[in-house]
Parts: sequence; C-alpha cells; structure tokens
Amino acid sequence: MLYCEEFDEYYSTVDDFFDDYAANYTDEEIYIRPERLWVCSVEKIHIDADNVVDNVCQELHEDAYEQCDIGGLQDLLDGWCKD
Repeated sequence: MLYCEEFDEYYSTVDDFFDDYAANYTDEEIYIRPERLWVCSVEKIHIDADNVVDNVCQELHEDAYEQCDIGGLQDLLDGWCKD
C-alpha cells in the first residue's frame, strides 16, 4: 500500500496513484502536487464473536449464551472488519 498525504488517499500500486492523479488531481491551481508516497503495510483485524458473546453474557442468566446467534454475529463482524 502507498499513502498520499496531500490527497489523504491509499493506493495499491504506483500505477493506481498515477491513474488517479491524472484523472482527478491535475489542476495545480486547486491541488498541491505530491512530493512523495509513503509505503504502508496492510493490517487486518479480527473480532471473535464467541468472546464478545461470552463477555456480554457473563452478567446475564445461565442460558443467555446458548440463545445467541454467534455464527450470525461472526458473519457481521467479519464483514465489518473487512470494510
């Protein structure tokens, strides 16, 4: 990943940056020409639905954990983490 500080944008490749720059940022009266692209690493997060439900249900009644849709929650959390 590459980060352009002037536009506050991330790019997968240098070519992606140049394509975006040529299409959207060539007006030098409005935009400052970038001096550098910062090299970044991609970090992925994961939230374990089982741990979330277990923590929430500790103060509830005995069967609260068994009544939760952990698989459905995990699907929602995976989608959120991906975005």
